[in-house]
Amino acid sequence: MQMEKTIRDPFGLDAWKTCLMPVRMDGRRVLALGDGLNTPCNYAARRGALSVLGVDPSPWRVQRARFGAHRANLKYLCLPLEELQLPEKSFDLVLASLDSCAKGDPAGLLERVHGWLDESGELLLRVDRPGEADDDSLRDHAAMYINRLLLCGFEIRLLEETENFAWLLAKNAATA
Repeated sequence: MQMEKTIRDPFGLDAWKTCLMPVRMDGRRVLALGDGLNTPCNYAARRGALSVLGVDPSPWRVQRARFGAHRANLKYLCLPLEELQLPEKSFDLVLASLDSCAKGDPAGLLERVHGWLDESGELLLRVDRPGEADDDSLRDHAAMYINRLLLCGFEIRLLEETENFAWLLAKNAATA
């Protein structure tokens, strides 16, 4: 797969919005994992998601996300992602940025994420550029996630590279 650089956005905020645009939100149960919760959670809540749960281990990021987020369908938890326990098949869509907030093996969380998705569920994953690495390092890092996604039972639907991130849209392969 060839990744094209398309967006200049050091923090991924505009990129979140751009990547979320084609993803249907209305009536979906959305789980957002990791940093940058404010943008994807509010986007989903405003665009008709049935429910949105944002989870991040940083009290500062959760407090920042809660500020100004007064929607009945939007809730936040401050909890290490490794400790998160959720019922199987309880979400239709997971929006995740795992590199900066998952300890140990961020890609290892993907198996659990797969279990939290229903049969037709989708995952939009932001993969961060490793440090000051070059484009090849970002591609290698994204390839590690792609391999893990495929092993967990996902089908890759989209792969796009922005200035500092790679974006992966994957669907539960059970019905892909």
